Amino acid sequence: MLPSSLLGTFLSAGVTGIVAPGALGKAVLHLSDMPAPIEGMSKLARNAREYGRSIMSSKHALGTAGSARAGGLGHSPVSAVRVRHRIGLSHNLFAMLDMLEPTRPSCIMNGISAGDYPSRFLRDDGRRTATTNERVLLDLLSRQGPASRADLARLTGLAPHSITRLVEPLLSRGLIAEGVPVAQGRGKPSSALRLVGSAAFSIGLSVMTDAVSLTLLNLAGTIAATHTERLEDTAIAPACRQIGRLIDTAVAEAGWDRAALVGIGVGVTGYFIGNGARLNPPQLLDPWALVPLDTILAEAFGAKVWVDNDGNVAAIGEDMLGHGRTTRDFAYLYFSAGFGGGVVATGRSLRGRHGNAGEFASILPIDWPQPNLETLRHSFVETGLAFPDIQAMLDGFDPHHPAVDRWLDTVMPSLNLVASAISATLDPGMIVLGGRIPPALAQRIVGRISFTNPERRGFHRPAPQIVVSAVGDDATAIGAATLPLRAAFFDRDGGAER
Repeated sequence: MLPSSLLGTFLSAGVTGIVAPGALGKAVLHLSDMPAPIEGMSKLARNAREYGRSIMSSKHALGTAGSARAGGLGHSPVSAVRVRHRIGLSHNLFAMLDMLEPTRPSCIMNGISAGDYPSRFLRDDGRRTATTNERVLLDLLSRQGPASRADLARLTGLAPHSITRLVEPLLSRGLIAEGVPVAQGRGKPSSALRLVGSAAFSIGLSVMTDAVSLTLLNLAGTIAATHTERLEDTAIAPACRQIGRLIDTAVAEAGWDRAALVGIGVGVTGYFIGNGARLNPPQLLDPWALVPLDTILAEAFGAKVWVDNDGNVAAIGEDMLGHGRTTRDFAYLYFSAGFGGGVVATGRSLRGRHGNAGEFASILPIDWPQPNLETLRHSFVETGLAFPDIQAMLDGFDPHHPAVDRWLDTVMPSLNLVASAISATLDPGMIVLGGRIPPALAQRIVGRISFTNPERRGFHRPAPQIVVSAVGDDATAIGAATLPLRAAFFDRDGGAER
């Protein structure tokens, strides 16, 4: 816990009085979770006393800023830096708040992880990959594209000299680069800062009942390779050997430096049982059931690993590289051997208490048809066209086959119920149809979904837009690949992770 003397300092400064309204209050509240002892306490205490009155006199500014939203991954760090700029808080004080950010469980937004970051990605303090404020800038560059220092100052509300203090370490570490100055109208020519793709990359894996997919993703958001293979053996040891060969081939073909690997994200079909990274997958993945996948896979691949279920991971990929760029609230319907999904609320992955938010199949009564691709495969069987597995069905898929028409007629009431429940309980801006479902089939569903939405006084409740995934059928592998990069460089909640 925070030493009582320093906690008393914050209390006497009146800081806790503004904890609830704004992002800054939340940052200060985090100090109460700090392990002791912490270096620099006396200076932080002096700064707290010095700025306590300024904070209290700015309750209104903090309250309004607390409801503001950043344009990045759905956090409010931009609001916080605007507040500190508005009320004149010392950059040093906030640098200390960054430095003293508490260790949080590594499953808040990015699944459950095991293993350590390679030392080359740690800052000089040897503790973190990036501070909270550095993550703000990196996220802005990821979502907005190249931007000048003046652009970043305007977007964050920070003073230009503060931007420089944040930018220089990122430049020296090679995470960002600065272009040649270009004259734009009057004034001093400006140069654009951009993310350096070769500085870091991640691997995303999607482990399905019949196949495994892999994607390579670099820091700048470039996808270098996507590979899908049938899973030769579902036992974990041989499956990991197959995946290891797939990784070696993909990295070699891309020509990327293996030393720049941040980590591996893995999406596995199934739901968490509430005990770490233990998932309960379908029977076909029985060897992967109820075992600590994070530690098993980290040891097998010799890298830091993140594990989440396929629906959550696909939704995260959609958030970072698909419809999440234009909407901050959406539900993702994941079609595969099973049916599930994920939820993104205010730009954040909503995983729920046990990591199972988005298990939309459970909305349906037990005797209702499940709208998954296995039932679609059986529909083909009933027409005399037998596929050995889902991947075989998807190869050369015909969205207008009579078996598809029959399947749609059967499952649309189920999909209507799920969509109506999502609309009523979550009120998202979009419902995204994705997973392994072919886009042409998803588009047919878009035109047929109907909400339970009775009229009142001439008005219906606003309903979410139904859209096809912008990421494609490798959504889980792509989403899994975003997990290490988000945790290391973009998500504010990853700032304390070792």
